[in-house]
Amino acid sequence: MRIDIITVVPELLESPLSHSIVGRARKKGIVEIEVHNLRKYGKGPRLQVVPVWNGLTDMYHPTQVL
Repeated sequence: MRIDIITVVPELLESPLSHSIVGRARKKGIVEIEVHNLRKYGKGPRLQVVPVWNGLTDMYHPTQVL
C-alpha cells in the first residue's frame, strides 16, 4: 500500500511515521509512505502557501483578529 502525504511541515511527521505500528509496517515493506513538501511549490521569497478554506481563499484570513 502506498500513502502520499502533502504538508507544509514534513519534519513534524518524521517521528510519528517511523515509530510504533506504522514504523514497523514501513520497515517490513507492508506500507510505503511518502511525505511531500508543499512549500516546494510556494510563491515569493519565503515560498508562501496560500491557505484555502471551503474552496475559497477569501473566506479564511489567518492574520485577521476577530
